[in-house]
Amino acid sequence: MELWHETNYDAKILAILIDEAKQVTREQVDRQVAELTPWSLTHVYCSTLLPKSDFSAACQRLDDQRQPETQLRLPVALPDRQK
Repeated sequence: MELWHETNYDAKILAILIDEAKQVTREQVDRQVAELTPWSLTHVYCSTLLPKSDFSAACQRLDDQRQPETQLRLPVALPDRQK
């Protein structure tokens, strides 16, 4: 997760793409969701990493907090993955 701590946008995207979803912790999700700016990071995070993790509902909660013009417009709420 060293790449996530970089200020470079591309480094953060790469960190999202190579992170192992099965090893993502709740603490990591909470911390990263709080840091998701700009919106395009949110889109990548919620469309690539979280759906493969046990915390996919975090994206719906995050999207619910956004202004209507910047919402991801998810077709349905993403359920937390069943273990």
